[in-house]
This record gives sequence, structure tokens and C-alpha cells, in this order.
Amino acid sequence: MRPSRSPLTRWWVAAAGVVLIGVVAFSRLYLGYHWLTDVTASLLLAIAILGLVVGVDAWRPAARRAELTRAWAPPRWPPRARRSHRRIRWRGPLPLR
Repeated sequence: MRPSRSPLTRWWVAAAGVVLIGVVAFSRLYLGYHWLTDVTASLLLAIAILGLVVGVDAWRPAARRAELTRAWAPPRWPPRARRSHRRIRWRGPLPLR
């Protein structure tokens, strides 16, 4: 996934996500599916996991990050021809049993 070109776009997406999370949390409370402590604990757990992921991503060396980004890149087209180190000889069709 490529980063957004505009910081304003990223801000709007983040704001929409926060609003959506708030609406879902309020609906859980309003409908009586969860207690306030359940909703609060889940929000705190989500923030802790997000902080861990962001921290690990910032700690990881930039070279390794670039290597992983290349690993997820789409394949080149046309693909490069690869040569095998062994030659496979045709020995005819397999016998029927």
C-alpha cells in the first residue's frame, strides 16, 4: 500500500476511523451488549496493540523495511527467464498401470 499524497487526506481518514470506532462503542453500550468496563478495556487494548506495532515498525532498521517492501511488490512483467542448473530429458509418456 502506498502512502497518501496529502497529509490532509490522511487526517480525514484517521478522523473518520476514530468517529466510526466511537459510534460502534456507543452502540455497544446503548444496545446493552457490553458494560462500560468492557468497551473501555477493549479500547485500551487496541491502543496498546497499536502502540506496540508502531513502536516495532519505527525500531526496525530501514534496510530491512525496504527489503520487505520489495518482497510484497507485484511481480515484473514480462518475467525474467530463469535458467535451471539441470536439464530435464523427455523420456516419453508414463506407462499406464
